[in-house]
Amino acid sequence: MTTQTRRPPGPPAGHGSYAYRPDMLRYLPAPVATYLGHAIEPGARLPQRIRLTMHGHIKVGTWLPFTADETIDRGRGFQWSARIAGGLISGRDELRDDRAASRFDALGVLPVARESGRDFWESAMGRFLAEQAAWMPWSLLPEGGTRWHVDSEGRAIALVPHHRGYTRVAHRIDVDGRLRTLSLYRWGRNSGRYGLVPFGLKVDEERAFGDFTVPSGGRVGWWYGTQQWPTGQFFRFTVDDYVPL
Repeated sequence: MTTQTRRPPGPPAGHGSYAYRPDMLRYLPAPVATYLGHAIEPGARLPQRIRLTMHGHIKVGTWLPFTADETIDRGRGFQWSARIAGGLISGRDELRDDRAASRFDALGVLPVARESGRDFWESAMGRFLAEQAAWMPWSLLPEGGTRWHVDSEGRAIALVPHHRGYTRVAHRIDVDGRLRTLSLYRWGRNSGRYGLVPFGLKVDEERAFGDFTVPSGGRVGWWYGTQQWPTGQFFRFTVDDYVPL
């Protein structure tokens, strides 16, 4: 299950940007060491922020094409700015410290979506954790306080630290270190009420961007691992560019 925090977790105390060394993996379970060694080149500078550009399709009643830019800040949150259906709908989702909001308009003036408040913040935190795990794999190094084990199903389980506890993020990893799926319980609507709902990413493609190999194509949705997963999917993406900042 998930324990949320009052703000996103940051990097290890006393660190800004620092460098990756393979000996950081020496006490990790073999699948985890293989995954992180595959994802991060030795000597890579491990930044506080990254910027992504992407395109794909998002379900807004029906599937619509989108293009988007996103910045993820390990210590603060994220901002995702998107144009949907060629700009017919545009706006952004953001999480920054104790605030989260979503604002999208049609034709730049007609409100389509407005979200804020405690429940939306909790949900945005779950999204932040999933995206940080997928696109900033160094955030899961033990120097940041993450604890790892392999469960009875062979999944690599990251217990990601928070101010009030840990969030359990499950990874399925191939023998060559490729990430195949990532899942957690995320705060979301269930039959009209908020609660913890299975949430996941299925990785279809990966790509090396400089010193990092990360998911470059995949599917995201609610009810991951259940019979509702096919209808729970709402986001299909391809990463066009990935820039450490």
